[in-house]
Amino acid sequence: MSNVTGGKELAADLKRLKERTPKQLTRIALRFGAKIIQKAAQDEAPRGPTGRLKGDIRVAAGSSKKDFVSVKVIAGKKAAFYAGFVDEGHYTGKRVRVSNKIKGRDARKAEYHRLSRAKGRTWIEGNHFMTKAFDATKDKATDAASAKLVELMDQVLH
Repeated sequence: MSNVTGGKELAADLKRLKERTPKQLTRIALRFGAKIIQKAAQDEAPRGPTGRLKGDIRVAAGSSKKDFVSVKVIAGKKAAFYAGFVDEGHYTGKRVRVSNKIKGRDARKAEYHRLSRAKGRTWIEGNHFMTKAFDATKDKATDAASAKLVELMDQVLH
């Protein structure tokens, strides 16, 4: 976890901004930091026969509320739909159905795994390339985003 010093001064300067809203500046800075994680994830991604996975890792807008802005690095929405399978792991073979009578996400997930093993399906362990990329670059990305936010604020204020 990284800390940003001078948070009160930054907050006061953000309130004085007229040309760009604080959310816009924060989003630009966050995207700048997320690009570092994106590059690391692309380098960490396994190379398949098509090479689509690397190209499908991108920075996307996250949720945004009154005092909250986020961005995320995602893989597999366009060409590489299988990114989650590669990253988190998957079973081989025909899928099994879990009864709707089982309540709770964890209970349904546990039942799915139990039924899959009972049917003889094989678990293929995930590569976890997204987690590896995040863990390797999170401090660098946080520092870069903080520095970019300060730079943007200086440009607007002066």
